[in-house]
Amino acid sequence: MVMEFETIRDALITMLGNAEAGQYRTIGYQRQGDSAVENLDFLRSVRVFYREGEFPKSGASTHDDVLHHMSFQLELTVAKAVEADLTVIDNPSATPAQLTAAIAASSMAEYLADRSMDELWRLVFLTIMDARNIDLDLPDNVGTRWLARFQKGEPDPRGQYVYLTAFALFTCQAYEQVSGETGTAGGIFDNVIDLDGDDVEKTGVLVDNP
Repeated sequence: MVMEFETIRDALITMLGNAEAGQYRTIGYQRQGDSAVENLDFLRSVRVFYREGEFPKSGASTHDDVLHHMSFQLELTVAKAVEADLTVIDNPSATPAQLTAAIAASSMAEYLADRSMDELWRLVFLTIMDARNIDLDLPDNVGTRWLARFQKGEPDPRGQYVYLTAFALFTCQAYEQVSGETGTAGGIFDNVIDLDGDDVEKTGVLVDNP
């Protein structure tokens, strides 16, 4: 049985995907193979994954539905091209003119990446907090949904690109169904070990049915 947090995770991905309009990409949690060039300009991405959950003990039992306070992390990534070779900055033989040009180009790319991130965050925020998406298009109501936090990382120069990542936290709550599973009945296992001098052969393990 799929749990509610899995359903909500997939609903978030679908909702953001439906709102892309060619302005970003929505993907599940998959770091491998990701690079700056894959997030260049409007290839910027939003990655969604379940981060953690809390289950308040008060008012809950092992036989009833359990309240799940859940958190999902949104990882936003953008990249901008640099109109200069950034390896010049680390080259001891670079001329002052080359260094000046490389630093200026890097600063401009960082500025553009920062603005691109602000725009991406605006698109994501307005999509998630839109009143029409209050239930994430799910049949059962998702309670207390909220974008609790947003934080940018530091610009990361990578060759001909500047790469910028930010993180947002989406929280909500829902009840997880605890249907219970029918276990397999126990039995008696006679594990007799024949030892020298043990004529009675009482050595063994006895497990009774519960």
